[in-house]
Amino acid sequence: MSYRKFSTENADYYLVYAAHKEVTDEDILRQPEIESLDAIVLESGELGYNETEIFIDTQYSEIIKNIKQSQKKPLIYLVDVNVTEEGELGGSIRDVAYLTLGVGLSLGAIRDFKKKSNRRQFLKGGLKTLAALSTFSIHFGQIINSHIKGKAIPVFPELNSAAGYFLPTSLHELRNAITARKIEEFIVPKLQKELGKKPLIAIVYGGFHAGIETDLKYVQLRDVVLSIYKKIDYAGIKKHNLNAVFEIDLKNGIYGRHDLNNMF
Repeated sequence: MSYRKFSTENADYYLVYAAHKEVTDEDILRQPEIESLDAIVLESGELGYNETEIFIDTQYSEIIKNIKQSQKKPLIYLVDVNVTEEGELGGSIRDVAYLTLGVGLSLGAIRDFKKKSNRRQFLKGGLKTLAALSTFSIHFGQIINSHIKGKAIPVFPELNSAAGYFLPTSLHELRNAITARKIEEFIVPKLQKELGKKPLIAIVYGGFHAGIETDLKYVQLRDVVLSIYKKIDYAGIKKHNLNAVFEIDLKNGIYGRHDLNNMF
């Protein structure tokens, strides 16, 4: 897992690119860095977890342990939604489509380089090679970022995020937009009021959710995705937690659900 640090006008963020089947143990989520965090937002939707199952998941075991051992005990938030089987299938089809495009571009580049060499053919082959590498990076770049520690390799998150807006899926882009809206429009104002300062929030999601950063920074982009899916009744997700945020306060032993009064 690796991370990116960035800011919006309202909050400072770490976005941690996690691997679901591995323990998330990034340094910013350990002592002493964890003491600077005001809140941690954990992915739960694709995993199908609720507010209690988070505590028995291997992926989050170190995070929970570190929070319990910390002095500050940052708040935990769950803002995600569960996906349907159709939603998972749609995300998988999109990934296969990009990989297929990458293979096609690679084969085209090989054919161009094999032809009688001239400047035009060489340029065509070079451009196809560059396009193929970019297409493969949409998928494999973020897999790499999910399996290294420290600061994320740049460019890969931007490619993953940009590609998502061409073919937005409920598995990734819709959940990214929902997550970003709940954080910026509910959690951040709540923390600002309670703390009297700009909060620092860590967001722990899978590597293919690089678009969360873009959605946090650009409200217009997340609103476009949300408006598209609202017209089709948020197809691909289960809506029972769409207007809910779960808050876990380990310092005071409080587990709460906030209803957002039709934010979506």
